[in-house]
Amino acid sequence: MIVTLTPNTGIDYTLKVPRYSLGETIRANESTWGMGGKATDAAWILGKLGVPTAALGFAAGKTGIRMEAMLQEHGVLTDFVQVQGETRLNVVIVCPGEGQSTFTSSSLLVTNTQSEELLRKFEQ
Repeated sequence: MIVTLTPNTGIDYTLKVPRYSLGETIRANESTWGMGGKATDAAWILGKLGVPTAALGFAAGKTGIRMEAMLQEHGVLTDFVQVQGETRLNVVIVCPGEGQSTFTSSSLLVTNTQSEELLRKFEQ
């Protein structure tokens, strides 16, 4: 089994738009949900491929609950330390031919005790 450790987890919501400019309402051509946080993203992809994977890290709030559910839907075992704050939500705007921008929200509030708890989980 592959074990991933992501201290700064998140969810990506990606919008593909035909153009981007401030002050306008722009309808996305496509939208997708995905994982943010490199190791959590890897766990999600491995789970989709059927590779036995466990994801460890910090999670908080409703976004954290959704993140865990998304991972579990792909067969990933999750064992996150629940903390204060909110798991990051990243909004990624992709404009073909022009590039992309990522808007990210504030994140987790982790105590030393919670960090030690995560390390214990990882060492098991």
